[in-house]
Amino acid sequence: MKRPYGFGLVLGGSVLGLGLMVSGLAMANGGEFFLPAPEHGKVDLVYFGHIKDTDGNYLDDAEMTIHVDGIGMTFPFDNDSPGHYRSPDIGAQIKDNGEAVDPTKITISCTKKGYKQVKPATTAVPPKAEGTYEIDFVMAKEIASSQ
Repeated sequence: MKRPYGFGLVLGGSVLGLGLMVSGLAMANGGEFFLPAPEHGKVDLVYFGHIKDTDGNYLDDAEMTIHVDGIGMTFPFDNDSPGHYRSPDIGAQIKDNGEAVDPTKITISCTKKGYKQVKPATTAVPPKAEGTYEIDFVMAKEIASSQ
């Protein structure tokens, strides 16, 4: 007995369609990555960006730190993939602590063993208390002094 061709096409088409829907979300140029999870609502204040060396190569194993002067909050985190980082929602965490978000008191820095931060020259952030902001970092290899 022969199988009807229609069933295989319907099942195969369904699987293909589901795969395309899922891959469309994942391949949205990282856009899905920056959307807040539905249970958390909107993003209050998040920073993201790229970490490169002076030759333009992406760096991994970098340690990022966001510090908020005046209230003594520090948010250390590692980069999430080679050459890229995304901070936790520091705006929400500051508000959960009962404080107001003051971007003039927020600094962000990047450290990596054997490198020093050369860009941005200052670690101040954009003067906005809400949203998602890109701050890219450039690191230069530290030259070991021979003694």
